[in-house]
Amino acid sequence: MRVAERSHSKPGLIDVLSLGFDAINHSLWIVAIPMLLDLFLWRGPHITPLPLFQKFMDWYQASLSGAEVFAPNGQRVEELRQTAEAAAASFNMLSLLVTNFVANVPNTTAGRPADTTLVLSVGSEAGFALLFVFLELAGLALGCLYLGLIAQQVRDGRVDLRRLAAKLGSYFGSALALGLIILAVALALIVPLTGLFVASLFLGAGAVQAALGLVVTAIYFATIWALLYLFFASDAIVVSEVGATRAILLSVLVVGKNFWSSLGLILLTLLILSGTQVIWSSISYSPWGVMAGVLGNAYVASGLTAAGMLFYRSRIAGLEENGNYQQRFLRRK
Repeated sequence: MRVAERSHSKPGLIDVLSLGFDAINHSLWIVAIPMLLDLFLWRGPHITPLPLFQKFMDWYQASLSGAEVFAPNGQRVEELRQTAEAAAASFNMLSLLVTNFVANVPNTTAGRPADTTLVLSVGSEAGFALLFVFLELAGLALGCLYLGLIAQQVRDGRVDLRRLAAKLGSYFGSALALGLIILAVALALIVPLTGLFVASLFLGAGAVQAALGLVVTAIYFATIWALLYLFFASDAIVVSEVGATRAILLSVLVVGKNFWSSLGLILLTLLILSGTQVIWSSISYSPWGVMAGVLGNAYVASGLTAAGMLFYRSRIAGLEENGNYQQRFLRRK
């Protein structure tokens, strides 16, 4: 029996995981996308914004040259400069290909410098901004391609590249809109909280500390709840093939109606990914170990991605049979 047919039932968490890896096993070549991208980040060029950070730190030091209260002997500024330059030197801008928060391709090597002698520098603000936007959009497109392939296998039991090519633009537009909505909401929350913190600066150190604690706590809990309820939004875009706002509603509905099982799936996914990351890191002392980690991570993460889509699809199928209230949300345009 095909995975797409069996997923119409309401499987438990262990069954979902089994079905997810079964789906990937039927189209195992899909794991080549995260694997090749991971290898590219590892052995490909390293693009560093170090000259731009150095320029910024030169300006920052010059602006503090007479402010003895902030830098009485220059030591604090120098330490800040060294820290910033070390971070900038190790940051590979190509890692932006796998760091968007809507449609990611799994990876193991984005967090460390590329193992290459080809190092390119970005020294202008305009160049940095343009490259940043380009890499984010390119990464989003790659993520939509990757998720779209898995979604076809989960939903239809096979991959149809011609149909995916016709739908990829729609996936990309919806994912981009989803990212912009999340960004807009985040800014809407951060701006008033930042205003509260700035206002507290005029009320003394105690008020500043209290306001900072309030701001950090509010942002932390808002982020946790947002990540929980929007966990299936990307799945809705590629599985249900809906727009950004409807994807948000479907994700919220699935989590709200299946809260504990959704939470269990999310925690189990994070536990498996965290545990396997420890394994990949422990064997990365040699090139063969890195390659084994890249291959293993591509397979495990792809199976977990398919499992999440199967969970979403089975729960949506159950809600579609469940009265007019849900139908108002689930009716397609």
